[in-house]
Amino acid sequence: MYETFSHTLFQSRSRNERSFVINMDKPNKLTEATQKAEDYLHPQFNPIIQQYALRADAMYVATAALAESLDLESVLNTLLEYLESLVPFDSANVMLFEPDTQLRIRAMRGYKKWTHELETIRNIAPVVQTSPVLQAALKKSIIIDNTQVYPDWKYVPTIAFIKNWIGVPLKIGGKTIGLYSLDKTIPGFFTQEHVQLAEMMAAPAAAAIRNARLHEQVQAQALELEQRVAERTEGLDQQYQRQAALAHLKISLNEPNELDEVLEQVVQATTKLLPASAASIVLWDSVSESFYTSASTTPQMDKEAPVQRVRRKGGATRWIIDHKQPLAVSNVRNDPFQANQMLADYGYQAYVGIPLISGDDCLGVLYGLDNEIHDYKQFDIDFLTALANHAAVAIENIRLFQAVRTNEARLRSVITHAPVLLFALNQAGDVTFAKGKGFDALKLKPDEVEGRSYLEVLRPFPEIIQDCQRALAGESFQTTKTIMKMTWDVKYAPFCDEAENEYNVLGVATDVTELHRVQKEQERMHLQTKKILNRTESLYQVAQSVAVVSDLTHLLQAIVSNVADVLPANRAAIYIVDLEKKLVKEFVISGPGGNQNHIALFDTLWNGLTGWVLRESKPILSLKGKPDPRETTKIQKIRQSHQAGSIIVVPLQYQNQMMGTMTAIRQPDEPDFVEEDVSLLMAIANQVTSAIQTAYLNQQVQMHILQLEDRVTERTQELSHANEQLLELGHLKTKFMNDVSHELRTPLTNLKLYLKLLERKPEEHERYIQVLNKSADRLTNLVEAILRLSHLEIDKSRLAFQPISLNQITRNVIESFTDRVLEKGLRISFIPEEEGETAVFGDPKQLADVISCLISNAINYTIEGKIDICTSLDSARDHVILEVNDTGVGIADEDKPHIFEPFYRGNYASQSTIPVLGIGLTL
Repeated sequence: MYETFSHTLFQSRSRNERSFVINMDKPNKLTEATQKAEDYLHPQFNPIIQQYALRADAMYVATAALAESLDLESVLNTLLEYLESLVPFDSANVMLFEPDTQLRIRAMRGYKKWTHELETIRNIAPVVQTSPVLQAALKKSIIIDNTQVYPDWKYVPTIAFIKNWIGVPLKIGGKTIGLYSLDKTIPGFFTQEHVQLAEMMAAPAAAAIRNARLHEQVQAQALELEQRVAERTEGLDQQYQRQAALAHLKISLNEPNELDEVLEQVVQATTKLLPASAASIVLWDSVSESFYTSASTTPQMDKEAPVQRVRRKGGATRWIIDHKQPLAVSNVRNDPFQANQMLADYGYQAYVGIPLISGDDCLGVLYGLDNEIHDYKQFDIDFLTALANHAAVAIENIRLFQAVRTNEARLRSVITHAPVLLFALNQAGDVTFAKGKGFDALKLKPDEVEGRSYLEVLRPFPEIIQDCQRALAGESFQTTKTIMKMTWDVKYAPFCDEAENEYNVLGVATDVTELHRVQKEQERMHLQTKKILNRTESLYQVAQSVAVVSDLTHLLQAIVSNVADVLPANRAAIYIVDLEKKLVKEFVISGPGGNQNHIALFDTLWNGLTGWVLRESKPILSLKGKPDPRETTKIQKIRQSHQAGSIIVVPLQYQNQMMGTMTAIRQPDEPDFVEEDVSLLMAIANQVTSAIQTAYLNQQVQMHILQLEDRVTERTQELSHANEQLLELGHLKTKFMNDVSHELRTPLTNLKLYLKLLERKPEEHERYIQVLNKSADRLTNLVEAILRLSHLEIDKSRLAFQPISLNQITRNVIESFTDRVLEKGLRISFIPEEEGETAVFGDPKQLADVISCLISNAINYTIEGKIDICTSLDSARDHVILEVNDTGVGIADEDKPHIFEPFYRGNYASQSTIPVLGIGLTL
């Protein structure tokens, strides 16, 4: 339906409705009416305008003051200071939510006058946090006229002096961060106006508190980062010193020293580099299942006393030996093995024990002891573990060296006392000479052998008969024979008997059974020693290569390169995983067969040998040439396509937490790995996990530093932007006051002028009164707009939403503007949507104000022409649209970003006489 509004449809308001209109029927009241008009309109005497100006000044100053500081205590004290200037309270506090979700009082004012229990009040927030009053105040502002009769007020004797109470929530971004409460000892003192004044500070205060808390977090994180960097720097310095000491110690331990000397070096190094008050080494005898202290820097140990062996199934030492794991006790009072009394008697309050591991055997325990309670760090345990590994290798080498020397002595003894057999044969094959203890081993007697044919004597030993025949034929040779489970070294030497002119044979046989056994044992020990030395050298090579690398990617690359070299392997890989997120965080592949373009997928790893190791936390050796049941069929095919033969996978664990795996792979045409290779790779894995964790932490620290720098930069920019907004607000406020002064001055000047003209020319009172009414209307509209903006800011939380008709409200607003439209000679039309389609949910008063501002703007900026208003539905038919179109001057492009800012006037309005303040679209 098309509706046209004109004076024929709607009558304008009666001028008698305006309380300040002068009634010319009573000339004797002229002076009184003039004075009332001036009192009402002049800002110096009008309390409403004066109060608004004071509040605007206070809000501007308070907002600027709150934004000046990033210290939370300063911000809260500033908030209470400015609240006190707006609302006359007796006491007040600010409660904020802490990270633990507890509500706590962070600032107080005025309580000393009423109570001495300030600390009790400071801690009262958690007590009353669940009270209905506080829960309601955290959602919206409330006022309690009399706490003594209010049913939900929680009585606490400490604050019994509070009779009147206001609570205002602090919200930002829709989240409540706390509240401030204002107290009065007089019931019913606070009014709704006090609540509105208190609410004015909530938004800027919440923003300032958020900024201060973020600044606190940034400062705390920066301080924590500095401490971590300082600790890490100190740790790295100590680590370099320890690595240098370990390198020197390794060289000295590899020298053929006595066992006591080596153990003494280890305990001295432990005492100096850990550092510790004392150190000791307990050695384990697996045969007798006993242990004994072999070296110690404790003053209680008598080095001249005989060794006392202890057989004990319980206790810390036996636990470390059985589990092959370190044990750190920071306070002996909490020792799970109850060794505290013995250690306390010696004056020790803490200890750490590290197993001495060589291959699969535990040789003993290295202890560090402290006179004070000591919180052992992981890098302390890692250092002692490395030292213990070096010591274990040295102990094993010395034991092997001692065994070799023992075997050499036994060999000399065997050679000296070995059974020897001497015999001679003539050309006829008869035994002409037989002597030596060797005949006893063969169960023969020399005197019974002489004179008999060798064929008869040696019938049980046909292989010796063949050798004798060779010798009788004139051949000289040496051979080794096993006879009756004994090994004999036999030499045959033919010689010529000149008297008989014939060749005879001389034979010498030596029992070398024990000699061969000792030689084999010696070869085995030499081979074992060589393997241990090679393993030690490999571990040392890996340790040296990773000690100087801190970047995680470069560190992993260095590790796999060394692994591929020392095993050797065709390729090696490291996978660092996150088991919770099922994600491969880092991976590196190296070696001659390493494919750097390889893509590591967690599911693929999980279904193969790597997944088995991650689940079982055990190393695995897979041989070539046959399917491994620990792999899926799909993975087995992938393994064949990638030319993978024998494979070793070992876990990487740090403090019993799975970090990932290390893998070594050989090609199908290369020999299989053996258990010694698994042991070596496992030792390397145990050695490098600490370095990997350190590099990962360094990477996290660097990322954290960058994030902090970004956040500080972002917050600095935000604060700078907020400061610019405050400055802009100040400029707008100054401009607004100038505009208000100008807008007030013009009608007031007209009022004064025409009031004087009324005194001089009473006959023109009709025309003058019309002018006076227009000026008064203009002032009334101005004051109402200012008050409307103020109330809108205060009453944001008091909107009364209800079902309303947008068409009906629009008609009512258009009707109120009929006089102005007719006065300017404009045309106004309204095209409504169907009535049932424009039902909306909203606050009728606020919606009417919005429509009024839009239409008023259209009238102000339209010199001639028309104003078209319509309501419609959007394409989705779930929103109602109100459009106001006019033939006015329009909005310049440069003004469009600012038209909703308070007190902003476009370039055209600023350069024209249009009576506007720039608050219509803001409303």
